[in-house]
Amino acid sequence: MVHQMARERAQDQIARFSLMAELHTDQQLWQMLAPTHSHIVDASIALLEALGSNSPVNQAHDLLTLIEGLLFDHIIGTAQSDPQRTFTTYFDGVAAHRAR
Repeated sequence: MVHQMARERAQDQIARFSLMAELHTDQQLWQMLAPTHSHIVDASIALLEALGSNSPVNQAHDLLTLIEGLLFDHIIGTAQSDPQRTFTTYFDGVAAHRAR
């Protein structure tokens, strides 16, 4: 997924990262971007609920942060991370947290 998003939409992602950096202190403009982001959060929450997460809202935000970091690394950074290994580790943690 990360490789595909980085490869197919690299310029869009670079523009989005630039816009995010530029607007980080402007709450009004951030609110205009919120509807676009909210459906991704909702989908992540639904996924984590389906996996039996006992904290889907918090873990959804963690998942989105993880995805953003991997995208940034693969588009702008060194691309030394392994998305499959990273997601496996993340979801292993979700399962371990669920088992508590």
